[in-house]
Amino acid sequence: MYCQRCGTLMQDGSMVCQRCGWTAQPAQVPQQQAPPPAPQTQPPPPPQTQPPPAPQPYPTAQPAPPPRMAAPYPPPQMAAPYPPPQMAMPYAPPPQYQQGTPVSTYLMGGLICSVVAGLLVLFTEFAGSYWNDGYVEGWVDVWMWTTPGLILLLPLGLVFLAAAGYASSGMRDPRYITVDRLSKARNISVGATVWVFVDAIIFVALAVGYDWDEWWFESGFYGGAIGGILSVIFFQMAVNQARATGYPAQAIAWPAPGQPQPYQYPTYAAPPPQAAPPPAQYAPPPPQPQQWPGQQQPPYPPPRP
Repeated sequence: MYCQRCGTLMQDGSMVCQRCGWTAQPAQVPQQQAPPPAPQTQPPPPPQTQPPPAPQPYPTAQPAPPPRMAAPYPPPQMAAPYPPPQMAMPYAPPPQYQQGTPVSTYLMGGLICSVVAGLLVLFTEFAGSYWNDGYVEGWVDVWMWTTPGLILLLPLGLVFLAAAGYASSGMRDPRYITVDRLSKARNISVGATVWVFVDAIIFVALAVGYDWDEWWFESGFYGGAIGGILSVIFFQMAVNQARATGYPAQAIAWPAPGQPQPYQYPTYAAPPPQAAPPPAQYAPPPPQPQQWPGQQQPPYPPPRP
């Protein structure tokens, strides 16, 4: 107990404070409580033994479920039929969609220039000359009907017409339009044009050597030179366009007119072998839980005491 005046701890049972002399009232003195009585221990009850369960009759045999059959084999897949055979084309057709000017347009330009150049070289005068030294007067006309013309101009005109023949065959039948034939037509035109200028150089050398008073070139020279240059340009453009649009490089052989086209059987690759699926196995039925009569689950063993 503590003193209510000075707060000093007082001894148990003392009513007067040893320090300040304060006197406590009897009602303020706490009474010692008696300790609670000790709990009485009772002996544990004897363990109760449960009687063993009555024996259950053995469950009757239940019919086994039918075996589960494995899934049947999937139906065999039929191989796709081969595509119908197609007749072999005698030549590679040009693409349907062409970019730029068609090749036939350049062939037409080369054909016209080559024909005009060849006809002018063959049937018109190539060059002429005149001289007068006071004693002898004369002139010379160089064209095909003279001896120099037969040697120099007749083969030249035929070469121009040969280039025109290549262009004409391509205009009549597209199968003749190949890079090889167009290149030959261009090369022939180049050779004929060079031939024209070589004949002109020979004529000029004779005129200067003999000191002719006058000499000149006629329509045969100008027609052959201009026509040859233009035909070379047109055939070169035809070659470039044929390569750009996918024309064949060389002509493919085909039967003569009037003969049937031989049938060519296409070659097909055999389909790759497919691995056969493994044979189906009969799986045993899964174990079924044993059912006891009147119970959902089999009885458990009795609990231990």
